[in-house]
Amino acid sequence: MPVILRYKCSGCGNIEERDATTQAHPTTCAGCDSPYQLMPEAKKFPLEPLGSVVIVRKIASDISAGGVYVPTNEGQFAYIIGEVVAVGLGIYSSDGTILRPMVNVGDTVVAPLPAAKQITFEIQRHLKERGVAQEELDKLFVIPEQMLAARFV
Repeated sequence: MPVILRYKCSGCGNIEERDATTQAHPTTCAGCDSPYQLMPEAKKFPLEPLGSVVIVRKIASDISAGGVYVPTNEGQFAYIIGEVVAVGLGIYSSDGTILRPMVNVGDTVVAPLPAAKQITFEIQRHLKERGVAQEELDKLFVIPEQMLAARFV
């Protein structure tokens, strides 16, 4: 059984996944020559998206931490602001390399509301059986990564 550990480059933020049972941990990033740091294990979300799909928990406020107003109601350009709770591993390019999503768990993102699809009742039922609270389920949206409009840094 593989034990997957995630490492993050302290320079460019690149994330490297390694099987701890068969591979040594990376020391420096090939892209920027900065050291890698082991990422702490986050609580795993019970639904793992495939490809470049992102699961976002809606944040109620339409004012960002930096004070930027992003309209979220239907009368204006409708956007959803949320925290990424799960990210797919990416998609394969034509040359066979994996194109990883540009967002990570914990990032705050903005997406057009039409691109955000609320989790269906059937999926909500399965997540509830795995311990996700109903008030959390009502805030979850599935968004293709290419439809994300922005990421707060």
